[in-house]
Order: sequence, then structure tokens, then C-alpha cells
Amino acid sequence: MGTIRFAAIADAPALLAIYTPYVEKTSISFEYTAPSLTEFEGRIREIISEYPYIVYQEGDAILGYAYSRYWKLSMPPPKIHSTSFTSSPKSRTLRPIS
Repeated sequence: MGTIRFAAIADAPALLAIYTPYVEKTSISFEYTAPSLTEFEGRIREIISEYPYIVYQEGDAILGYAYSRYWKLSMPPPKIHSTSFTSSPKSRTLRPIS
């Protein structure tokens, strides 16, 4: 059984390792190339300053993460928030939390 905790900047390498295959091998992401570690750390820093960002961890391995944030549009939008969950291929054993 794993743990869910708030993310830290130090988690960026593990989270980026989970995210990169989604960018490079699927059409799920809106990005064409994976961000650099520095850019990804900045994203985490920005999100955790106002919104929740959590990780799922089993032992020392982070197997998934989720966050919520304000979605910025180019036109004056109504306030829209987005939530994202990303999991590692190693997390096939994730079960609903009861």
C-alpha cells in the first residue's frame, strides 16, 4: 500500500520521468516535446503556491501525481480550473482509495 502526500520541488525528476512518455508517445498532452527539468520545477513551484499538487508513492518510487490549477486562456475567460492525474506504467496495481 502506498502513500499520498503533497509534492515538493525535489520530486520534479520523478514526476518528469512519468510525464515525458505521455508527451513523446501519445497525443494526450498538448506539448510536442517534454519540458526541461528546470521548466518542470518551475511549473511545480507555480502550482504549489496556490493549488494542491499531490503524489502517490510506494516505497521510494513515485508512481503517479495529480494537481489542480487555474487554466489560463488568451481571451478574458470565466474562471476555469483544470485537474490532471498522471500515472507511471509501473502503477498498474493502483486501486481506488476507500
